[in-house]
Amino acid sequence: MQDIQFKEVLFVYYSPLLDQTVEELLWCKLVDPQKNHFELHSVPFYGPDIACGDLIEVKKVANSEEILFDKIQSRSGSSILQLIVEEPNSDINKCLAKLEQLDCRIEKASEHLYAVSILKIKNYLKIYQCILPLVQQEIIDFAEAHLSKKHQKDLRKGGYQV
Repeated sequence: MQDIQFKEVLFVYYSPLLDQTVEELLWCKLVDPQKNHFELHSVPFYGPDIACGDLIEVKKVANSEEILFDKIQSRSGSSILQLIVEEPNSDINKCLAKLEQLDCRIEKASEHLYAVSILKIKNYLKIYQCILPLVQQEIIDFAEAHLSKKHQKDLRKGGYQV
């Protein structure tokens, strides 16, 4: 059995959420060492246009062990949401539990920021309808840091504009 290698890859990108350039270390699985291809496994927090499962190419920083994200080779079809919590309360915990029941992977950056990974096979409309009541009540806000074409199609089928 082949040993799976995970490495930390440095992503440097502009974050619309923070309105600044961000450096974020994310775990990636080595897929093809000859081509420097990795698969993203961490959930990015601050809004790069990338999602879990995407195949990326990296480059090594000269005279360093550091690995730097270079470009996306192919997209997984997964999506990433950012949930911005305006007023922490029990409704948010219920929403997060419901998202987990819908097989979303949730990472907590702080009490006020969560990143949510949505697999391609999931119906985004159900996820959208889960968070929409909290948005309407101004308890949370959200950003679709990366919304795949498949998940955009899910929204359109549900009668929402993308």
